Amino acid sequence: MESIGIVLKDIMGNSAVFIAGKEAVIVSAVSIVISVFIGILGLKLIRVWNAVIGFVAGALLGFAVTYLMGLEVVPVLIAAGVAGLVFAILNSVFKKFGAFWVCFLGMAGTVLAITNAGNWIMLAVCGAVGLIFAILAMIWFEPFVIIATALAGGFGAGMMIYDLAGLKNVIFMWIISIGITFIGIVIQFIMKSSEINKKQVRRANAIKKETSKEEEIEMARTMLIDLDDDDDEDEE
Repeated sequence: MESIGIVLKDIMGNSAVFIAGKEAVIVSAVSIVISVFIGILGLKLIRVWNAVIGFVAGALLGFAVTYLMGLEVVPVLIAAGVAGLVFAILNSVFKKFGAFWVCFLGMAGTVLAITNAGNWIMLAVCGAVGLIFAILAMIWFEPFVIIATALAGGFGAGMMIYDLAGLKNVIFMWIISIGITFIGIVIQFIMKSSEINKKQVRRANAIKKETSKEEEIEMARTMLIDLDDDDDEDEE
């Protein structure tokens, strides 16, 4: 009986490890998909990313403040949810304000993951890189949002693919990450160029319609003047 119990324990233990492994694979796969979406739709869905980052940051801030105040679990969770919701709304309404945090956290997190910073100096460097990108995004909004989100999504997906595939040589991680980043930048700039072209076509069509209306009005006015002149000649 004891030996049977040991066997059952081993089987259950192995099953638990297998389930945990499956869950880890699923989480990694979902994370890769989200990272790829960030890389290729960073600018297109910037308000969505703003809201997500705002909710996470607000929830963490609300949780930290209320937890340090020594409140009970339920008020802490409520405060975290409310703060997250407020920050999410603010970030999505004020697009540039939200994009500042997206670029800052995206670039700082990317550099942190690449360098595996383990001291305050490297953490300060990661923060400085994120801050520089965030400030530049406020000046040249679209190009730097595209670059920041493509880098964050590309390296996020690349590092997870590298780990999930069990690759050993770090060069593969760089190749995969740079490849996804490059594809993300190209796709985002193509989408932005297409959007600009569509706006120009709509503007050109609007101008044509306006010009057409003005020409019709002018033709009608000319016809009325001609009719008045003909009436004057008939009276004479």
